[in-house]
Amino acid sequence: MTENVKEQLKKEGEKIARKSWFQEMEPVQIKIVDRKWKTKRGWYEWRKKVCYISGRQPIKDIIETVYHELAHHVEYQHAPNFFRRKGVMHSRNFKIIYYRLHSNIPLQKVIEGLYPYEHSRGWKWKDKKKTDMQWIPGKERR
Repeated sequence: MTENVKEQLKKEGEKIARKSWFQEMEPVQIKIVDRKWKTKRGWYEWRKKVCYISGRQPIKDIIETVYHELAHHVEYQHAPNFFRRKGVMHSRNFKIIYYRLHSNIPLQKVIEGLYPYEHSRGWKWKDKKKTDMQWIPGKERR
């Protein structure tokens, strides 16, 4: 990654860090890595609260990937009664959060009016500190 690209990313990161919702949310680390994956541009590690972003893509795509992974972080950490359904990585609430993060609004406005989570088969937070999740088997479909 060139120095020019690093400087541009730093400026974009500072813009994001000034947004109201960013300053109010649970702390998160954003790591730009010199790596490319076949099926994704980044990922969110909920246990460590780290967003890993591939640095091998255009700057515009790196920034959008940062917003994407931050949307996962906000959903996991701040969406009321969060529940991750088996096989569903991007809930409709994720999509709402993702688009709202592009605005400079308070965190409460980002998560306001989200849809209730359907609790079938999937994972939910085991504790109030949100340090571990537990599997909810739900009903078997036949």
